[in-house]
Amino acid sequence: MKTDVISGKIEVRFGWESFPRQYSGGLLAGLMNKPMEIDCDASAVFLNRDKRPVSKEMTESVLNYQNSRMFDEAALHLGDNTKGELADDEVLVLDLDRIPGEVETIAFTLDLFKEKKRLESGTVQNTFVRIVIPDSGDEVCRSDFCSLNSGMKLAVCGFLHRAEKGWTFEAGQDSYNANDMKDALEHFS
Repeated sequence: MKTDVISGKIEVRFGWESFPRQYSGGLLAGLMNKPMEIDCDASAVFLNRDKRPVSKEMTESVLNYQNSRMFDEAALHLGDNTKGELADDEVLVLDLDRIPGEVETIAFTLDLFKEKKRLESGTVQNTFVRIVIPDSGDEVCRSDFCSLNSGMKLAVCGFLHRAEKGWTFEAGQDSYNANDMKDALEHFS
């Protein structure tokens, strides 16, 4: 499903929460019903017309919390959330009118590359990505997608495709078991 044309400045907001029956901290924390904190990471991967990253250098093709400013600040990552609380956990700000012309598609991903614990099925649930107009707070589109676990360390949750007079959003549902983002970029080529 593709959306109407989007242009100008947008916020891409990601959210997730841990599976409610998983607890950390031993018996006492389990008795107090303290949910496990999960550190997912949101990224934008900038792809050319061949659906390959625009550069072999990650700093020139992937916006994430470690590479938080790209294209003269036309693309910003607002920070790393290490808990996940089914809110807007991580936010990217994109000025679509200033994204370089070589970028034809922007893939939005959520990953578990940093997670050190052994993750069981359904560890991360209620995952979503939504696009919001910053000034009004209006939600333009949204994609709710699959759970993440140790077998699926990266989910591609949506795409923006360059259109004649802006960009269109397409929901994504692909997941991959990659070791890190560099490994994951191989899936885009």
